[in-house]
Amino acid sequence: MMGGQVGTNTQTSYGLAFKEITPYLTESDYVIASLATNITTVKDLTNTKTKYIANESIINAFEALNINALNIATDHMVDFSDNMFNNTIESLEKNKIEVIGLKEDIVYAEKDGIRVAIIGVNNVVIGNVKRYTNVGIYIYDLQSIKKTIKEAKTKADAVIVMTHYGKENFHQVTDVMKWFSREIINAGADMVLGGHAMGVYPIEEYNGKLIIYSLRIFDS
Repeated sequence: MMGGQVGTNTQTSYGLAFKEITPYLTESDYVIASLATNITTVKDLTNTKTKYIANESIINAFEALNINALNIATDHMVDFSDNMFNNTIESLEKNKIEVIGLKEDIVYAEKDGIRVAIIGVNNVVIGNVKRYTNVGIYIYDLQSIKKTIKEAKTKADAVIVMTHYGKENFHQVTDVMKWFSREIINAGADMVLGGHAMGVYPIEEYNGKLIIYSLRIFDS
């Protein structure tokens, strides 16, 4: 969520909000994150209060953070028009940032002969699920995700599933979060990376695989 005050307070670069962690990311081989902010062609967002819209200077932050791919299978990506969503995807792709979470697409990252598959799926729906599927956001369906993981396993050494789930500020792993994560591991995934549920959550080892229930510890 890099809109609202994050953009207006830093004026020219959204990346200033993340300057303290940038050095750690620039040393990484491949950086992924979840995106809950649409990108608009409008330049002046001084009076914008929403946390879910930013202008194209946000790309500067992505570059500073060394981001290679962004998961757009998140709940607030359909807060605006389809055109806004499409502009977001176009902005990312033209700047060579891979998009995770579109339909059943799989993103692959490779280094030193090791290939990792990354899949994004959204489990949090605001309103009608068709708002998400109409623009191509991958919405949870157990049979579909199992099929996608199976395909990824044939082409990669490891499979990571990024999922948007849980309750904001609930600070507990819900039964649905646990069930879904374990079903993903049972389907062949090697790691589950959770988003959306803000707070400090446990890291669980299940059948020798890692489930990180939430990477978010604050709301920017």
